[in-house]
Amino acid sequence: MFDLIPIFKQHSSWLEVRKIIFTLNESGAKAYLAGGCVRDALLKKIPKDFDIATSAKPEEILKLFPGSNVQGKAFGVVSVSCKKGIVEIATFRKDGPYIDGRHPKFVEFLSDKEDALRRDFTINALFYNLETEKVIDYVDGIEDLQKKIIRTVGEPEKRFQEDHLRILRAIRFSVRLGFNLDSATEKKLLAMKSSLLKISRERVYEESLKILQSGDFIKSLSKFKELKLLDYFLGPFNQDIDWNFCLNFWKISYPEFLLKEKDFLWANAFYPLLIQKEKEILDSKGRWKKSFHQNLKDWKFPVYLIRKINTILYDSYCILNIRSISFGKKLRILNSEVSDKVLFLSRNYLKNKFLDTDIIDKIEEEFKIRAPDNQLPVPLITGKDLKALGIPEDENMARNLENLYDIQLERNITDKKELLNSLPSSY
Repeated sequence: MFDLIPIFKQHSSWLEVRKIIFTLNESGAKAYLAGGCVRDALLKKIPKDFDIATSAKPEEILKLFPGSNVQGKAFGVVSVSCKKGIVEIATFRKDGPYIDGRHPKFVEFLSDKEDALRRDFTINALFYNLETEKVIDYVDGIEDLQKKIIRTVGEPEKRFQEDHLRILRAIRFSVRLGFNLDSATEKKLLAMKSSLLKISRERVYEESLKILQSGDFIKSLSKFKELKLLDYFLGPFNQDIDWNFCLNFWKISYPEFLLKEKDFLWANAFYPLLIQKEKEILDSKGRWKKSFHQNLKDWKFPVYLIRKINTILYDSYCILNIRSISFGKKLRILNSEVSDKVLFLSRNYLKNKFLDTDIIDKIEEEFKIRAPDNQLPVPLITGKDLKALGIPEDENMARNLENLYDIQLERNITDKKELLNSLPSSY
């Protein structure tokens, strides 16, 4: 007997979920908590959300909970709204043949055992009966939880053929829970990794992001390498890489506040690889070269994210003097929204090259002098000032304003006239 209710009670939606289950039971249907919420509770973790599996058919569920979302009705899934979120109620089912490496052609509504046997991994195929306070386990999922093993329900090849994305899900659960992959599961997973090319790149990107968000960079990115995900994302730029340097780079414990941000996660993942290819991926202005940019777009990285990763990497190269820029530009980097990420990655690079961090320490000290409130002074010269001097409002104006601001910061100038004297004599 497993008394998981004290853990479930800590979730804000528990009372509503409990009421849904009892409503189903009172109608004569079996209804159990299912999947991840049971797994997490057995691991003494508060579930993120709740799923319910039931013998009730979708039409019966809708009669009990009118107004629910029926988008998944064809697959036996009805979504019921609670004050704190959504609870999915799924009819016990067996999946028919899978047609696209992701979705079954049809489903049959059968028993709870059949429902457990069609699921992905044993640790996700558990049910909890609230009335008896017992875990229902048809697949030895409890034993695998105790052994800390990720194992497919049934033959790994069949499970991965049904849904290719399960290859990445296995990695995600392994990383997130700190579990090892069952040997047969891992062997087949690696043998079938090319199946990932058959599903939408959006799904591969999204699942890969979830793996990174699990936090164990060494385990995550080592698996990325085995699955050739880094080849997919980075293309030929992932060749001839010093992998040991990358592994050492990722061993550093990362600031928790940065781990929540997608741009840092991807910049962190790519950084030790791409710094070795700096001249091949960036043009003379520090922007992605077209072929590299296109590769990320092809793999469905959002455009805003591609730009932010580019900014983080380029600014780091500038701080490290890999790219030559003015002192004023370095000060502006420290004033940017990505400065924490740039400084962290730059310092980590130097440490892993067994170099001191003086170049970063000095620029930080200077920044503190010029920005005592953590904010640099505003530019003395504006576009209006340049227009008054007869300077045309074209693409050169922005460049002139930037250069003047860099000079202002570098020389700590506070007088506008003195700064205007820095303009080229042609003006």
